[in-house]
Amino acid sequence: MRHIVRRTAAVVAMVACVGLTAAPAAAQSGWRVMPIRSQAEWDAGMVGGEGEQHPTGIARCVSLPDRLYLAHDCGQTWRSDDNGLTWTKLLCKGMWVANSQGIEADPVDADTVVAVVDASSNYLAEGYEGVYRSTDGGENWSLVLKTQGIVQRFYQHCIVWDPASIGPERASRWYVAIPTNGLYRSEDGGVTWTLAAGLASVANVYGIWAHNSDGQTLYMASSRGLEKSSDRGASWTALGNLPSGTVTSVALHPQNAQTLYAVVRGAGLYRSTNGGATFSLVRSFDAVRVFLSSNDPNRIFLIGLNANSLVSSNGGASWTTVSVTPAPGLGREWKNKLLSEFCAVSPDPRDASVAVAYGSACLWRTSDGGLHWTDSSTLYTGHAWGWWADGVGFDVADPNRFVLFCCDISMDATTTGGDWFTRHRVPWEWYQQGLISWPGMYAGDIQPIAGSQVIVGSVGMYFDTKLVRSANGGATWTIVDNDSENHLFVAFHPQDPNLVFSGYKRSTDAGVTWESIPYLESRTASIFGMSRSNPDTIYALTRPRDDILRSDDRGVTWRVYATTSWAFNRLDSKPTFAVDPANPDRVYTVDRYGDLAVFDGTTWRSLGVLALAGGDFVHNFVRMVAVDPRHPEILYAEMQAAGLPMLFRSLDGGDTWEDITLNMPRTGDGGIVVHPLTGDLMHGSCFGTWVYPPPYASPNALYWRLGAGFAVTSWQVAADHGPAGLLATEVGDGWTEPRAAGLRTLRIAFTRAADPATIAPGIVTVTGAAGGDQTSMIESLSLDESQQVLTVALSDALPDGDTYTVAVTPQLKDTFGVSIEGDGDVTLKVLAGDVDGSGSVTAADMLAVRAAATGAVEAATARLDVDGSGAVTTADMAAIRPFLGHAMPGE
Repeated sequence: MRHIVRRTAAVVAMVACVGLTAAPAAAQSGWRVMPIRSQAEWDAGMVGGEGEQHPTGIARCVSLPDRLYLAHDCGQTWRSDDNGLTWTKLLCKGMWVANSQGIEADPVDADTVVAVVDASSNYLAEGYEGVYRSTDGGENWSLVLKTQGIVQRFYQHCIVWDPASIGPERASRWYVAIPTNGLYRSEDGGVTWTLAAGLASVANVYGIWAHNSDGQTLYMASSRGLEKSSDRGASWTALGNLPSGTVTSVALHPQNAQTLYAVVRGAGLYRSTNGGATFSLVRSFDAVRVFLSSNDPNRIFLIGLNANSLVSSNGGASWTTVSVTPAPGLGREWKNKLLSEFCAVSPDPRDASVAVAYGSACLWRTSDGGLHWTDSSTLYTGHAWGWWADGVGFDVADPNRFVLFCCDISMDATTTGGDWFTRHRVPWEWYQQGLISWPGMYAGDIQPIAGSQVIVGSVGMYFDTKLVRSANGGATWTIVDNDSENHLFVAFHPQDPNLVFSGYKRSTDAGVTWESIPYLESRTASIFGMSRSNPDTIYALTRPRDDILRSDDRGVTWRVYATTSWAFNRLDSKPTFAVDPANPDRVYTVDRYGDLAVFDGTTWRSLGVLALAGGDFVHNFVRMVAVDPRHPEILYAEMQAAGLPMLFRSLDGGDTWEDITLNMPRTGDGGIVVHPLTGDLMHGSCFGTWVYPPPYASPNALYWRLGAGFAVTSWQVAADHGPAGLLATEVGDGWTEPRAAGLRTLRIAFTRAADPATIAPGIVTVTGAAGGDQTSMIESLSLDESQQVLTVALSDALPDGDTYTVAVTPQLKDTFGVSIEGDGDVTLKVLAGDVDGSGSVTAADMLAVRAAATGAVEAATARLDVDGSGAVTTADMAAIRPFLGHAMPGE
């Protein structure tokens, strides 16, 4: 028990047993998403979903049109189950690579989905590129065709099923086109594949489409132009009389197989009414894609390449430029058009007025046929700060203030613990003028003075960055060092706020000017770590990454601390490295096999994480390591490979480990950081920011701010059942307590932790419809260890034959001072013997007991154990007999 309020000396002890769990499912551990939303979104009660990463494909299930899938250029796959209103990043277990190149859903079975995925972000796994198939909605995948992939950074319709092959359970015939590789065909729903035709000479495939009914004809738009196959892809011939140029899109009329549309990139939309033999111009336009509504084929969506998209409701006779409304704030005002290679539309086959689209790295939705589009990116998260282990900067004193250094959008800042953020971008003109290679940020730090507005960070294109500084919290920026470097690590000296380190340089004026450290420059070395307990000690790694260098005097003098026969980086120049916050002699990196290892100045010790994760076949290794600054015995390790368990925690300095991947998508890579003031583990990647709670009490933890508001998730009635112990039953409005012992114990579960300081008389009331206020019968109130379950124990059973309302009052608050939101009460009846809840005790109640008289009681049958013996027997029938004829007032 965490906190108890007593009214009398007598307390009913709560004993855990099989039927009475420690916490409901809502209270169990798991990762929570932190959407990067603006203050305007927060004030409007919006969940948020910042987007910013490009889909490469979108698919909708014909038989379940609310189900949509996204192929993600760096994050595998996503799904919507509500027609694009909200989005979920899929677990993608068994998908060994991360860069999706196209996706398609089975037209009959919404849970069967096929994707083409490559290894462009992890060449170590390139042997596992190819075609993946899932039968559970994208949570688990199988590699069904192992073949070399290629990166195509645009929307592609490279997977198609044959409408003529649709059966009662699935479409049996599928095609996949992979440029510079081949066209593959499956006759068993995508389980096995055979090569239908080589595509070695085809640099790009924009899409393939299957004839509506003949089971033979395919169309392909590629770098070779528009082509047709009449033999299921075995041979191809050029089609039509289109003008010269690249054909990037085709749309087939759903009812008339002779009518098809084609887009010549940048030139316009063309239509054929004779199966593609000849085409005529429909609309001259800077076009790149075309989509038709299957519900109303006269509704045409024409996507612009560099111009805003058009929509027609009359088969192309007239056109309207679409309007686009982005989500408020975060610098998204420019996202007011649908255009570019990264844009596609999925019309709803049931309703021509509804469609879902992606473009400008966000999701969009229309309910008026495409005239107006609004942001529909809820929970489609993607501001990516996890390039390395230094992607978050923290205020030294305020746990609610931190900044995220994001790869594509510069910096997000919050002073509200992540409730909402302000975006601070470096000037776009810097990129236009060639001063920086890209406006992404990758590492940085806030000056270690409470509330300081001085921030130093790195900006550029991944491995080519420069140092920038802001003196006003990111409102404006100055380039303070023009030398390009990785700059993966930027850190102020916590005891000397004017001293900053990054790359092979240091600054003694809080980042205004920088000087080289000659020894590091001569060794082609960069600084990657600092001791928190003795910040004069800093560490650097050479290139190649096989020497660890150490300075104990702020970088003035250096020595080789460790030299090895292996490198501390396994994929690119980013090493695995961290310094123990309490022991300046202890550093963490990888051993020769890629496992996490610790070095204490004398001895190397491997910690055994790699064996737990597995993945030798994709050359898996420990990519990131993080140590809790206040509890150095708590370690976290993140793996590189996709599709596998990827996050592990040790509570004993690495002696033992537990898998904490849980509901985290298996995309691999990303960055992990432990919040120095709260202990939250923060994970940043191309699918956004996720948070995991510390393994100890932390009232300021960010984790509890996320997810649902402070609300009741369930009510339980608990009663003693002899040898079976205390059993609990989840109840709702109208539930009847029929046991002879009556109602004496309630448990109330909440979405997040309640504040123990508010556990006091008056937070729960009990009122009888006939008997009035019974709140004085509450004997004790106690929270469990999670602080999410409140036990209400009464001094005696509530009087029989009455209806009671049990309510949680605003006096109960969560750890953020928030009272219960939504439905905070339940209505229960107490009528001994009424096991069927009819409102009166009759022979039917005795028959219900006799039908279930099978022995030992369980939680599901607890209400039938009227005498509380621990078994449902004929004795319970006898216990009901004295109550026959008993009824609720008015019933």
